[in-house]
Amino acid sequence: MLKFRSKQIVVTILVIAISGLFVLTGCQNDGQTIPAYKPVASPPVEATIDQLLSDYISDEVAADAKYKDLRLLFTDVEVEEVKVNLIEDYDIPIIHIVSNGIEFRPKYNMDTSSIREGFVVDIIGEVYGWFGVSDKYMILNNCWFKIIESDSGAVLDLEDLY
Repeated sequence: MLKFRSKQIVVTILVIAISGLFVLTGCQNDGQTIPAYKPVASPPVEATIDQLLSDYISDEVAADAKYKDLRLLFTDVEVEEVKVNLIEDYDIPIIHIVSNGIEFRPKYNMDTSSIREGFVVDIIGEVYGWFGVSDKYMILNNCWFKIIESDSGAVLDLEDLY
């Protein structure tokens, strides 16, 4: 007959072995399915600033129907001005990039911290609104910027990300 100490060891080993079997068989799942691919958003439509402005100048209603809330890609845009507005309560800079009468408002302000006047950038943004033929002023929201050329020359070592 086994002594009390030996019985304790045998019972402990059996409990651990049975618990291990339950854990191992309970975690096994052969019925996994791969989810279907869904793109996050449609790719942006390539446009030029001149084309966008001329469409709005010629027929604002038709251009609004064509471009409103559409994601557009502008390539090789030279930054004419970097506007910085401060939120009074928090003293947080809100940076807007201006080129040819279009104000590009960033999706995330940190994306514009290294952009200066004279830089050449690619921009993806959504048309927010047109504010008059006389002013030729337009706003694009949720913009993403990629620096193509800075004051020190072409930027070749950055990742190809927006």
